[in-house]
Amino acid sequence: EVLGLDHADVGTSYENLGGVYMTKGDKAKAADAYENALKINIKANGEEHPSVATTYSALGALYASLNDSTNAMERYTKALEIRQKMYGPEHAEVASSYNQIGSLYHSQNDTA
Repeated sequence: EVLGLDHADVGTSYENLGGVYMTKGDKAKAADAYENALKINIKANGEEHPSVATTYSALGALYASLNDSTNAMERYTKALEIRQKMYGPEHAEVASSYNQIGSLYHSQNDTA
């Protein structure tokens, strides 16, 4: 079966490529892959879908690794908002988002 360029599985493939590029330390290629994954996942699944939250989370981690806390926080917060709507306040995925946000604050030495 041939999938179109906007198929959710193609988005997943881009997400996986982003992870490989991150592991290899090629953050520019990781950013491109994650951004492609995000566009496809939104188009295929809508704004409020677990795969979209996962991609926002991955982008947050990328920006955090680049010491770009503003963009990291925006992506982490978007992932949190989606996960709260999808799963409710006491789900493990929501806790994971809070953990990422807390880690970002910690890396900035911000205890607010």
